[in-house]
Amino acid sequence: MMTYSDDTLRQFLDGVLDQAKTKEIETAMLSDADLERRIMGLDDLAASVKAVMESLLSEARMAELAPAVSAPPTRQSRPWAMLAAACAVGVFIGIGSSWFNADAAPDWRVEVAHYQALYTPETINAINLAPGEAEAQVGRAAAQIGANVPLAELAAHDGLELRRAQVLGFEGAPLAQIVFAHSSGVPVALCLIRTGGKEQLAMGERLNMASADWAVDGIEYLLIGDISAADMAAHATRIRDLIIAANKA
Repeated sequence: MMTYSDDTLRQFLDGVLDQAKTKEIETAMLSDADLERRIMGLDDLAASVKAVMESLLSEARMAELAPAVSAPPTRQSRPWAMLAAACAVGVFIGIGSSWFNADAAPDWRVEVAHYQALYTPETINAINLAPGEAEAQVGRAAAQIGANVPLAELAAHDGLELRRAQVLGFEGAPLAQIVFAHSSGVPVALCLIRTGGKEQLAMGERLNMASADWAVDGIEYLLIGDISAADMAAHATRIRDLIIAANKA
């Protein structure tokens, strides 16, 4: 794993690194949570992201999300700003909702939807893991949740290409995110957390993205992405069946 000095990361933030090094750090951020946190700690963009996330408590203010994220404090133009914002939101979810009023009682699925809305095809195209690493990430993430996830079947799921997995957090509990590339190139995420939700498959829509959620053995799953409702239903049914079968074995 590459390591970078604070001086190098500040040059990255200021947009003065060469294109190759900039691309290298952008890619590293996608799979290195510690690097994400270091960069957020060095950059004043984190304050802007905090303000954005606070605004998400009010659906009426959702229109403020795009301009708030795309207009960080004045500095040289930084084409990686949306990537950094997405990473900062990941850090935010990992820290929890301490920035918010404790009485708000946020729904974990709503938080995931806001995070997923920042993903673009370019975000997942930049992920370049070694062979087998994505599967290993899924295994580690599932283990933290205590979930039995069928790795081989998920990796070979038709129409969804496994790209990476990571562990975030919500209200002090680990929340696993498994990211796929849909056959159309659109990012789709399968998230899971131990909540004891309803087992029935429920289709819906969150922030104009198709979604499906269900629970198996006390673990709640949410599949979400900007694909058609019919496509979402087909993928969710298949993945749910795989997970149920794995837990009966």
